[in-house]
Amino acid sequence: MAEASTIETSQQGIVVVLDALATKGILARQPLPTVFENWHLVQEPINRQVAILESLDVCQLCRAIWLSDTVIITLFPNESSDIWTCVSLIAEMLQSAMWQSMELGIFFRGAMSVGELHVQDTKVIGSAIEEASAWYEHDDWIGVRVTPSLELLLEVLPDKRTEYYVRCDIPSNKGGLRRQSLTLNWPHHAQTASDDPRTALITAFRRFSGPIAPGLESKYWNTLSFFDSIIR
Repeated sequence: MAEASTIETSQQGIVVVLDALATKGILARQPLPTVFENWHLVQEPINRQVAILESLDVCQLCRAIWLSDTVIITLFPNESSDIWTCVSLIAEMLQSAMWQSMELGIFFRGAMSVGELHVQDTKVIGSAIEEASAWYEHDDWIGVRVTPSLELLLEVLPDKRTEYYVRCDIPSNKGGLRRQSLTLNWPHHAQTASDDPRTALITAFRRFSGPIAPGLESKYWNTLSFFDSIIR
């Protein structure tokens, strides 16, 4: 039997869970080679940025774990004092990844958390990933929310850096309720990456979404509404 790899542990590990929406029936909308090519175009820059983050003095154990249409990103601060730097770095990476994936028709809904985290190969357990997994499934949009544990941490830090995070009412798929929370400010990156990001976003929705069944349209409208609230 092969020897098990080391279990890495942090009490303030950062984790992001991203789940791709609208993947059902994707082969009816895109040729199989295109599906795999687009996934590769999303994976490659994320994997490259993860390797760069892990090489920095403030970070350790930065991993991107790809499981079908879900990606789990982990990052451990090297020291307790490095937590805010790591939170900022991973947010900057996610801003770019979210926008690039949207342009390729891969629409992620996710959550970002902090707390106890244990990582061994492709296995990730602990309170941080439990919290992230519990929260993102409630959101009725395309975006990345900040969970309460991470939000409480950000509240005591002197600089929230609105280019990375903004506070908004996140639409819920549980009876239309809205929960105010910090969320990833991906429109900030979209504004710098595209001459007309709003048109680019709508074009991606129309091109890649296929038939939008009743009840699913709100995800797109809520995402567009969030974009408009940031890019006025």
